[in-house]
Amino acid sequence: MIFIIGGYSQGKTDYADKRFKNARDYIFYLDEWAKEIFKQEKDPVEILKKMVKDDPNLIIISTEIGCGIVPIDEATRLYRKKLGRLQCKAAELADEVIRVTCGIGVKIK
Repeated sequence: MIFIIGGYSQGKTDYADKRFKNARDYIFYLDEWAKEIFKQEKDPVEILKKMVKDDPNLIIISTEIGCGIVPIDEATRLYRKKLGRLQCKAAELADEVIRVTCGIGVKIK
């Protein structure tokens, strides 16, 4: 599994399309998916582990949200914290981790 992370509108999907042929067939957006899983109060880590096991070609893309301004409301702070922990787990499970800024990917694992 490959994990691509970066800020909002930094070119993560375009980077994946250019670097990996047929990337769209394997892309999964972690931050969008996590919102729904958190609402359902399911364990996202266990689901993520199963997804990676079932499809080792998966390319997981997620927006980095931990480097900005701390949200005022508690619910948004909790979401940010839970997503950050999930992103750490995704990076741990990944064979390769790439951070994309300004459309440029830098391998960090």
